[in-house]
Amino acid sequence: MPPNLAQDNASGHTQTVKHKKRPSENPHVMNMKQFLLTSFATASAVSATPLFQVRRDHPANALVSRQFADNSSMFLVYYGGPVLTKVEVQPIFYGAFAEETKSTLSSFYSFLTNSVYTDFIADEWSVTGQKIEHGSVLPSITYSGALVDSLDDATYTKQLLRNMIKAGTIKPNSNSYYPIYLGSGVNATQGSHVACVHFCGYHGTVDISDISTKTKYLYYAILPDQAGWCMGGCGDSEDPFENLMSISAHEFAEAVTNPAIGVAKSLGSPLSWYLMGYGETGDICNTIQETMTDAVTGKTWVVQKLWSNKYQMCMSQSPSNKAAKIAPSSDTAVTTSKSSTISAALSKSSSSVNAAPKPAISKPAYVITTKAAKTTKKTTTKKTTTKKAAVKTTTKKK
Repeated sequence: MPPNLAQDNASGHTQTVKHKKRPSENPHVMNMKQFLLTSFATASAVSATPLFQVRRDHPANALVSRQFADNSSMFLVYYGGPVLTKVEVQPIFYGAFAEETKSTLSSFYSFLTNSVYTDFIADEWSVTGQKIEHGSVLPSITYSGALVDSLDDATYTKQLLRNMIKAGTIKPNSNSYYPIYLGSGVNATQGSHVACVHFCGYHGTVDISDISTKTKYLYYAILPDQAGWCMGGCGDSEDPFENLMSISAHEFAEAVTNPAIGVAKSLGSPLSWYLMGYGETGDICNTIQETMTDAVTGKTWVVQKLWSNKYQMCMSQSPSNKAAKIAPSSDTAVTTSKSSTISAALSKSSSSVNAAPKPAISKPAYVITTKAAKTTKKTTTKKTTTKKAAVKTTTKKK
């Protein structure tokens, strides 16, 4: 998800700016397309990007408008990698947190893993032999070791997780997911890229095959504090906790549907659901928020909408599933117009799913069928085979 931050070249201080300020005024803005093309080379992690960044650089802005205009389609492609079939979420809190905050976030994941939000993910992204089902939430962990001011992904975060395995603090399996929440004053970096300037959160992968017999990979996310200098940069809500929930839902969905992207070095397994030039299911709908009501507890939660291959729009639940209520979308409409990850082309995504939209077109299955890098598109009437475009993997910048 994108932040609304700009660098004051005269003072050297980073300050929050309004949406009206042009993203080109920020010297830190990276080329999103270049990031996507090179993201496999470093085998690190994939991030939700800041608001100003998406508005300027994400190729979806222009392309989706054209695709909706001519009734063509856009589909994430499945490359043969894993999905988390019964996700086990265990939040890790790094820094100072109120007990109420920790409890609320655990309750939020209880909702995500056992609601129509996960049902929607399952309907869209389950694959043969890997059916996504409801998950569970394990007791959270508060990190008790020595704290650092900034967690760099390559030099600190991955090693931190490996050390926690060796100490027996965490015991990952193939469905484990560890969202790491950073307390106030704790920063995160990916090389030269900084939280809330270049990214709002990210999920990644660690190869732990040398220290674990239960799973080859560990899946995690970094979720920076959304108050303070991050405020307003990674969501349109005036409540930083609502923005934090939205980012959490974004990374949760992508960790379930494309968990091993952090170790993927090409367009092939262990990559799962991905679309070159657009990213993952949450990226296309970046910062498009919606408030859902838990039909069991009555609590309301802010989530981020996800892309639907089937319906060709951003959604938070399948139209046929009414178990969770959608709050009146006055604030959702504002979020859509401000975030403009995919601009006015997806404004229809802000309407309630109670309207029961019909599938835009029949849903095909995109799969990689051979090691010779061929992509086969299956439909009910014919098969079309095309060669997969080669991807350079020599360099990557975050």
